[in-house]
Amino acid sequence: MDDKFTNYVACILNDLVGTISNLLEERNSHVDVDEVVKLRAENNLLRSKVVKLYQEVEASNRRCFVLKLIVLGAIGWCIWVLFQK
Repeated sequence: MDDKFTNYVACILNDLVGTISNLLEERNSHVDVDEVVKLRAENNLLRSKVVKLYQEVEASNRRCFVLKLIVLGAIGWCIWVLFQK
């Protein structure tokens, strides 16, 4: 009877140790909710910065296009003036 009881207790203790190990591993694998909220806020901030930078690049590209047109127009006008004489 003692051997059966000892084996039974040993099995229960092994199961409990396994369960505790699983619970500890699961607890350690979960991400802190506050950290997730903080990271999401930071992500939203970075996304808004990216949108702003994209808009600035688009505005800069439009200005460059206009300046190119002005330079080409000035060159064309200079060539036209030179050949008029």
